[in-house]
Amino acid sequence: MDEPATTSGPLSKRSFPAGWRYAVDPGSAEEGYSGNGTPTLERSPQEIVRTAVPFGCERPVELAAPTHALEVDYTVTGAKAIAVRGKFDDATAARSFFAGRARNLRGCEGRTGSPAIGPLVMAVTEPARDALANDRTPRSDPWREIAVLDRDTVVLLAVQGADPLTATQTRRLVTAFRR
Repeated sequence: MDEPATTSGPLSKRSFPAGWRYAVDPGSAEEGYSGNGTPTLERSPQEIVRTAVPFGCERPVELAAPTHALEVDYTVTGAKAIAVRGKFDDATAARSFFAGRARNLRGCEGRTGSPAIGPLVMAVTEPARDALANDRTPRSDPWREIAVLDRDTVVLLAVQGADPLTATQTRRLVTAFRR
């Protein structure tokens, strides 16, 4: 299995906020990689595009892949948090990805994957300018997702747990992930 690098192009651990408790992702055979012993993992830009919108949602807007992608794993108040920063060629490409993802998510809002899974996307909101929040699979495998457009990058943050973040917590996270 591949062992991901700890940087991706110009992206490094310094591209993310510090001060939270880091977690180390050991990887898995299903995910196709082994961990590198750090909280920082280079990710495939194409994987970011595939997972930006839940499987089962229609994707009328085709998303361009970032040129570089880096993940940092945290725990936030005991919850698993995965942050991925994708760097694009320029701010226009980043904005196109952000807007296309938002359109695809809104088109999937309330759509049910199956009776066992429940809704795929719920409560798509804009907690701040150039930020989007939504709840992914809230009944079966709940995650609060936050996307932040930051110049030529887009941060996708997913926090696992049944208790969604408050509006204040969400806005703080948006601020923390802007450079």
